[in-house]
Amino acid sequence: MKRIIFLFIFLSSGFYLKAQIHLPSIIGDQMVLQQKAKTQLWGWSDDNQQVELTTSWDNKKYTSEIATDNKWTFNLKTPIAGGPYTLTFKSGNQNIILKDVMIGEVWLCSGQSNMEMALSGKPNQPILNSDSLIANSTNPQIKFFKAERTISNEPQKDVKGMWVQSNPANAKDFSALGYQFASMLSKKLNVTVGIIQSAWGGTPIRAWMSSNELQKFPDMSAKNKGEVPSNPSVLYNGMIAPLAPYSIKGFLWYQGENDHKNYYKEYPYLMEAMINGWRSDWNNEKLPFYFVQIAPWLYSSDPYMSSPYLRESQLKASHLIKNTGMAVTADIGSNKSIHPPDKTKVAERLLKIALANDYHQKNVVWLGPEVKKVKMNDDKAVIKFVNVANGLEMNPSSSSNFEIAGEDQKFYPAKAKIVSKNQLIIESDEVKKPVAVRYGFQDFFIGNLYNSAGLPASPFRTDQWEIVKTKK
Repeated sequence: MKRIIFLFIFLSSGFYLKAQIHLPSIIGDQMVLQQKAKTQLWGWSDDNQQVELTTSWDNKKYTSEIATDNKWTFNLKTPIAGGPYTLTFKSGNQNIILKDVMIGEVWLCSGQSNMEMALSGKPNQPILNSDSLIANSTNPQIKFFKAERTISNEPQKDVKGMWVQSNPANAKDFSALGYQFASMLSKKLNVTVGIIQSAWGGTPIRAWMSSNELQKFPDMSAKNKGEVPSNPSVLYNGMIAPLAPYSIKGFLWYQGENDHKNYYKEYPYLMEAMINGWRSDWNNEKLPFYFVQIAPWLYSSDPYMSSPYLRESQLKASHLIKNTGMAVTADIGSNKSIHPPDKTKVAERLLKIALANDYHQKNVVWLGPEVKKVKMNDDKAVIKFVNVANGLEMNPSSSSNFEIAGEDQKFYPAKAKIVSKNQLIIESDEVKKPVAVRYGFQDFFIGNLYNSAGLPASPFRTDQWEIVKTKK
């Protein structure tokens, strides 16, 4: 009987020792730390002892006092990419050793279903080249962390998830866009890349914003009934706040489909507030934020055809907010699914933005054509573009994506012709005195205006006329 009691006390005390240090799930075995960065590591302790950290890349020891809320924090500088390393946390008689820790590049992917869409796809919603991508996904230089879907009315300290290595079993359930971005970046830089996925399909931007940032938008603060992922701040609280300030290189964002009907006018400013809030959480007001313009799709339930206006708002956001970049998907939408199969081109375009702006790769073209100047010349419209690389291209050479209107604000299909390296002429027999031009300003179209680097032009309009109801 005494031996049983002693064993019980011993096991209980052992459990207590194990419980002294608590780490958030983002800090664990196989994690990737951002190279050459000021990195914060944190956790909690059940008692008031100090916590000691030893990093194997330099065998340096750090000591942290435990605050009144039982939280401790270490601030350290990471070396250049390399590993594997170990991190040893010690408090009292307890040691926690994290193994296979890599130093490399870390990006956080967030948004709704086009970011969440797994590499394996969904029934009747395939991912282009999925089978080949999954079969060839074994790569020790790619690590995943997938935050579990979590709703909360208050900011949480932790979110469930764990770091795993890329292989067919893990990659098939991970973001198709996030995986391919990581794969391309790792190959380009020859370093380990860690990708954090924190996404939830069918969600509005307000769910990803902190309550503090939402105070600037009173109309967005009204809650839906019950605990649902569309409520204000619930995904920020459950799936973003617990990850901050884990050191990252930047954010990748793909969202907007759920806001095209109601908040297209406010969307640039909602994005600005959300980005500023996230950057504040990560203590870096210049943290890169790269996002995807929503792809063309037939929104049959929307009589106002408002998705072009949301795309316009996203283009505006890319100019309004510093250290951002937008990947245009005007040419790769699908009339069969709101989830375009080709996530490879999206990843390539995001990669170009990052390579040019963050990795200082020379001669990387990352911007597509944008309108610089419009001139009405009798019965024609002449449009001058910037970001054309070596010149404009249309494929095919004719296009049904252009429309032109006179003062009656009625748009008619127009012919477009490239007349110089950076100029188009637009005309229609139906409009004798044009005053406005639109390109791809529809729910669904297949974009065909590019620069010589193969980057598509964003949909655009030269008018500022109010949205009107259209027949579907």
